[in-house]
Amino acid sequence: MRPRRACFDLAMPHVSGYEVLQYVRGQSRLDNMKVLILTARPNLVPEVAALGIDGWLSKPIMPADLTQAVNQILAGIC
Repeated sequence: MRPRRACFDLAMPHVSGYEVLQYVRGQSRLDNMKVLILTARPNLVPEVAALGIDGWLSKPIMPADLTQAVNQILAGIC
């Protein structure tokens, strides 16, 4: 089974979200994966967006904002 969606932080302990995104976008079998990025550093979003993200949220994240972003991705609005 191939994952169709992922939501992860850019700042993770052992590997950065940037590295994860590079890996995901480098895998042809994951071409259609939708990716939502979480970050405390919105200044990095343009660099990460160049790799192909479907949405992003800046921390602190409100539950309603996360729900809305996920629903938009699921609906294909992004």
